[in-house]
Amino acid sequence: MTVIPDSVPYRLIGCYRGFVQPRLEPVLVSRPGDRVCVDAVLRKGATVRGKLLYNGEPWTNGSVYYELESGHRASGRISRGSYEISHVPTGSVTIAVRAHSKIAVVPDPVALVIEAGATYEHDFVLGRAACGAVAASPGTVRRGRRRSRRARRPSSSSPAVSI
Repeated sequence: MTVIPDSVPYRLIGCYRGFVQPRLEPVLVSRPGDRVCVDAVLRKGATVRGKLLYNGEPWTNGSVYYELESGHRASGRISRGSYEISHVPTGSVTIAVRAHSKIAVVPDPVALVIEAGATYEHDFVLGRAACGAVAASPGTVRRGRRRSRRARRPSSSSPAVSI
């Protein structure tokens, strides 16, 4: 391919359906007529899939993604409580769930060692988030991140309740 010489390196991207995109080093073409040879090895990616359940029902209010040790992330698709992440690179990856609301408590991420062309299955079960007020000390109530408020003291005719 013919390119215009530049002092800024070119970033090459190689991809093909069903293969993981390789990380290629930047290429510098500084003079007209310079020739550069780049070899790229495409590797077959893996697939990770499974179910997302919340109270035994399919869950779709979030996303599932993988994260490499380098910090690179890519997400998969969710449909009717099932997810699938395609083209997962080989090596150590972490599969995690991200909730788009505060209703559900997401499960802990799962560490996998991925082999080329393999298919992995893992189901995630989400829990219910706790809601309500928590007494920080006698006479104060904290609700989320709001400032403390003075709680009313029970009258002598109503019984005191402690949680």
